[in-house]
Order: sequence, then C-alpha cells, then structure tokens
Amino acid sequence: MMRSHGIAVSTAIAALILPTTASAASGPALICGAREDMLTKLASDYREEPASVALTSDGQLLEVLKSDSMMTWSILITNPNGVTCLVATGEGWQDKINAALEPET
Repeated sequence: MMRSHGIAVSTAIAALILPTTASAASGPALICGAREDMLTKLASDYREEPASVALTSDGQLLEVLKSDSMMTWSILITNPNGVTCLVATGEGWQDKINAALEPET
C-alpha cells in the first residue's frame, strides 16, 4: 500500500504530539514528542517496529523503524533530554540480502 508517509505521519502525529518550531531558514519543522507516543503512533498507523538502534557520537539515540507488511520506514532521533523527533520517512523498505550482493567467486 503506497502512501505519502511524511504528510500522513505529520497529520496523524500532530494531534498527539506538539511539533517543535523551526525558522524558515532552517527548513521545515520537525515532529517531536515523547518517544513512547511516537512509537505507539507509528506502530498503530503503519505497523512499524524498531529494527535497528545506534548511539550517535553526540549521545543521541537513532532508531530505524520498519514495517514488513507495509514496506514503510521511519527514522527517529531521541536526544539525551528524552525528546524524540521524526527525521525521515519513506516507502519501499527492503532488508539487505547478503547473498545477492556478494560477488561470485
């Protein structure tokens, strides 16, 4: 099922989470809020679940969420103060298949 993930997520999450403000010079406003609220909304609306996590060099938690059934994905960043922001979304998620990417010997 195809969707305009960024717009749909923005609209859906806005009702639950206060977005941060950003000046026009710095680009569009990010959608930010409590991590549990963000995870719950993405799970209920898009069936996305955490697939990978990492800590950035400045101490933020980076999470990739994905949906196997809808082939969608989202990237969340949680800062050390506990604020989580949706920073990227998309469609057509595919897990890397190592055998298909390795050269034949």
